Amino acid sequence: MKTKNIILALALLALPAVVQAQFNYTTNNGEITITAYTGPGGVVTIPDTINGYPVTSIGSYAFYGVNSLTSVTIPNSVTSIGDYAFGGCTSLAAITVDTNNPAYSSVDGVLFNRSQTTLILCPGGKAGSYTIPNSVTSIGSHAFYYCINLTSVTIPNSVTSIGDYAFEYCTSLTSVTIGTSVTSIGNYAFYDCTSLTSVTIGSSVTSIGNYAFYDCTSLTSVTIGSSVTNIAGNAFRGCTSLTSVTIPNSVTSIGYNAFEGCASLTSVTIGSSVTNIGGRAFYDCASLTSALLPRLPAPVVALVEISGVLPAHIDLT
Repeated sequence: MKTKNIILALALLALPAVVQAQFNYTTNNGEITITAYTGPGGVVTIPDTINGYPVTSIGSYAFYGVNSLTSVTIPNSVTSIGDYAFGGCTSLAAITVDTNNPAYSSVDGVLFNRSQTTLILCPGGKAGSYTIPNSVTSIGSHAFYYCINLTSVTIPNSVTSIGDYAFEYCTSLTSVTIGTSVTSIGNYAFYDCTSLTSVTIGSSVTSIGNYAFYDCTSLTSVTIGSSVTNIAGNAFRGCTSLTSVTIPNSVTSIGYNAFEGCASLTSVTIGSSVTNIGGRAFYDCASLTSALLPRLPAPVVALVEISGVLPAHIDLT
């Protein structure tokens, strides 16, 4: 019996070493940063200590592209998680955070800050529909990056900002409901969401970021809210199924390449406040036959002509 107990004790002592061997890490000022995962995937629990030092950080790209990872548990010692730490993990269905963690929390397998006002990361393996909790005011950068199995997301009225790259490469996302309090849509926010068919941009949004809807090739309809003042460069570039656009009177600037390559676009109505239209804004819009513009200064009209709208197709109101 004594021999069995000794063997069991040795096995328990050896277990942390096996777990630790699955991680590459650095030590700085007595704290551990995990820099890479080298294990077999599946269910992974990040240790709270390695070699007696606390694990306080998960570095950028630490688990990037580990498609065998299905779930991860984060201890209360971790107070920093780097960019793309779990990016491209297409089988990762749940992130669980220790309830005593001072910086992070989790609900339904999704990572939030401690107060659950910022949605930090939806795991890449989450599928179907998802409704963001009403406590959330901000969707962080890369929050839904490469969630290729998500089909719809509901953004509540509590949310005021959608971060850069927030929904980049969500290729199965067909619909997004944007709450009425959102004021900004970040750069690359819906980049390459190739299944997205329609978007309504609410009346509180004031800016649409660079490449925000770039290459949303299934997008047939977009409604731009009455508070938008700036449509940034490349915002709708490559939206090859978009057929018509009405730009409200609130908009003062349309960025370069904003609608370039919208091959199905047949009509555009531009509001009365536009004072700047960037180069190639409507370039390669081969189907565009009608562009309704206000009486703009000649240089602005000239830019529209250069951008691919022929003079015969321009009506001045």
